[in-house]
Amino acid sequence: GESTVLLPRDDGNGRYDHLRFLTSEQALEDYVVLVTSLKREFNFSEEQAVIGFGGSYGGMLATWARLKYPHVFDGVIAGS
Repeated sequence: GESTVLLPRDDGNGRYDHLRFLTSEQALEDYVVLVTSLKREFNFSEEQAVIGFGGSYGGMLATWARLKYPHVFDGVIAGS
């Protein structure tokens, strides 16, 4: 598909309405790219675990990440 870059920009009312176009799937994919890039850049071995964590929405993302990408996230700690 075609991508559109929307930079964070306050509309004057303290809102960032364009963020409604982002999805949890996009957030998960961003985390996968970040984790795999960091593991490569810092020469992590496969024996080094990656543990995701978060609370509220971040906890949901961490849990979904573990379920969808078990080869990237070795565990999660999620709270609400």
